[in-house]
Amino acid sequence: MISKLFRKRTNSYFENTKMKPLFFKVVELFKEEYVWEKISAYTQENKPKYKFSIYDNFSTLPSITVNPFKNHIQIRIKYNKDIKSIESLRKYGFVDTIYNNKNGEGVLYLTFNVKNQTDLQKLKGVKVDHYFNVKTNKNDDNDAHYIEDLNSNFYIDKDIVVKARVGQGRFRKRLIEHWGQCQITKCDQTSLLRASHIKPWKDCLDGEHLDPYNGLLLTPHYDVLFDSGLISFDDNGKILISSTLSIRNIRAIKLNQKAKLELSEPHFKYMNFHRSKVFIK
Repeated sequence: MISKLFRKRTNSYFENTKMKPLFFKVVELFKEEYVWEKISAYTQENKPKYKFSIYDNFSTLPSITVNPFKNHIQIRIKYNKDIKSIESLRKYGFVDTIYNNKNGEGVLYLTFNVKNQTDLQKLKGVKVDHYFNVKTNKNDDNDAHYIEDLNSNFYIDKDIVVKARVGQGRFRKRLIEHWGQCQITKCDQTSLLRASHIKPWKDCLDGEHLDPYNGLLLTPHYDVLFDSGLISFDDNGKILISSTLSIRNIRAIKLNQKAKLELSEPHFKYMNFHRSKVFIK
């Protein structure tokens, strides 16, 4: 969740400009379309910004920052050898821009200015996740942390997006439309349900990340069981239970051993992947 302080400073910054709606449209575009380990909202000198980050096991890979100005919204990507197909980004309209860091040293960025809806449409064509060599780690830390340094007037909201999933907002909406409820428990209170990928998002190919047939809508304990490979389903939708799950624990968590999903053909390739690569027999 976004803190009251961030909202207050955001409203103050945009008080005399019409850029606020465009700023949040750009933010929502990046939230819904791409793969991120962390999304941070922060203000620097009372200016709101969003930072979209991805990681490998050792370092932070290039991140994308959304920076508002009075007449445009700037997308800024720090130049890095891990960015693939830089020339393709330039064809979409990204330009080389040098900004000085706090030490006065020039740092090269790729930038794209969004001034109107036309520019926003151009930005939608850029598959940003295709331009990074990404080795992701799952990060299921659900805690939001707020830090404010009054001396530097720097404030940051960390981990606003707390589950490392692909386009989680859009993907979740599609699963709710498709399933409507948890097919095992029949719970239909969506605030209690999790959008779970059948084929893990880190293994997905183009077009699979947001495919509603690559997902299940599950209550939390079944989501954990499925995600960790302790249960799976055959093509008839019948539940498969890992031999590593003891009878005692099956009873303790009241696992429905007769559970059955209503799967259709588009689900089969994803569920086959789950059975062969994720499920612990």
